[in-house]
Amino acid sequence: YQLLAPRSSPRSTMEGETLRLVGPALDELGELFEHRGRLTEVLERAQAVRASMSSFWGNDEREQEIRALLEGPSIELPPEATPLARRALLDPGSRDVRVVPGQLLDAMSAAFQRARDAVVTVQQAWERVEPAMASVERKLEDARSSAASLGIEASVEEELGQIERDLEEVRTRVARDPLGASGDVVARLEPRIAAVTSQLGVLAAQRGRVDDGLTRARATLRELQEVHASARVAIDAMPREVEGARAPRGLTDDGHVEGLGPWLEKIQEAASAGRWATAEVGLSRWNEATRGYLAADGEIARALSSVLARRDEIAGRLSARRAQAA
Repeated sequence: YQLLAPRSSPRSTMEGETLRLVGPALDELGELFEHRGRLTEVLERAQAVRASMSSFWGNDEREQEIRALLEGPSIELPPEATPLARRALLDPGSRDVRVVPGQLLDAMSAAFQRARDAVVTVQQAWERVEPAMASVERKLEDARSSAASLGIEASVEEELGQIERDLEEVRTRVARDPLGASGDVVARLEPRIAAVTSQLGVLAAQRGRVDDGLTRARATLRELQEVHASARVAIDAMPREVEGARAPRGLTDDGHVEGLGPWLEKIQEAASAGRWATAEVGLSRWNEATRGYLAADGEIARALSSVLARRDEIAGRLSARRAQAA
């Protein structure tokens, strides 16, 4: 209530939808304090008359005076103006208003309830919107941290800065019109920060895939280099070890294998520059080419092992037959 109607100002600091609801209720509450003074004055007058009565006998006039104060229209309110449209030629511009204390007390109670309901409504609006604004602020900070870790602060700074400025604008509006501005947080800010957060999440996931892919690619390159060397040995060894044995296919060109390293470095440069989509596409093509080379050279290396295993098997069987013959 002190925020809505500070003592330093006779008028509410609210505006917009909040002022429309709160203004009349606070005006009534201001009148309530005036009515309380009028009611207290009548009660004190009745109390003074009662105190002057020495006994219950012979005080009919004073008893009637007390009844008139407590049960009659003893409270005079400010004159009530009569609208010009409802006024006859000789009608006065205003009329005196007198009410019974009980009626005034009922009116005061109703005014208090309306003021209480208005204040509570504003309080509930603040309680809803403050956590929402705090959530947007936290998400802004998280988004800035994520952008910094991704190295793309410049690409999202304009959007994050605009959201931050809009948040301050909404915060100012909420302070003066919580009922009218509370929807702005949900309608204007939350979808935008959610979109930026989602974009950063996609980029972070993409960066993670690229980093993992680069790690696996380096291991794959080392494996290919070993398999390529084994395939070269196999091509030379097969006809020497087994007469007539030949490799099932030709060895992968050395230039192709050697070119995989620089290609991988270019992908690493793209990733370091924050171009993870480019790096991810490059990794996909690199892996496709590397798997093809691995399959081809691996078949050659396995062919040598297969030929040697077959030779050893035949030699073993021959040794067994010789033992049987002996």
